[in-house]
Amino acid sequence: MNTYEIRVNNAVIKAQGIGEYAAIKNLCLFGDQPQMIEAVKIPDEDRPEYSWGWIYQVEVNKHITLAYIKRIG
Repeated sequence: MNTYEIRVNNAVIKAQGIGEYAAIKNLCLFGDQPQMIEAVKIPDEDRPEYSWGWIYQVEVNKHITLAYIKRIG
């Protein structure tokens, strides 16, 4: 299992899953279908295996917002 940091609005949530989509779905907080908008490359020379981030469109309290997900462990 991998550990991910999910940032939505002003909240920072840590979740575990096989992938970033599984981590976001395991929380059951973000509506039915989170949709990936973009994968971004993050400069991290110390840990190159953690150098990707994902931006998902999610539903929170019946409003659409963006969630930024980064693998931290």
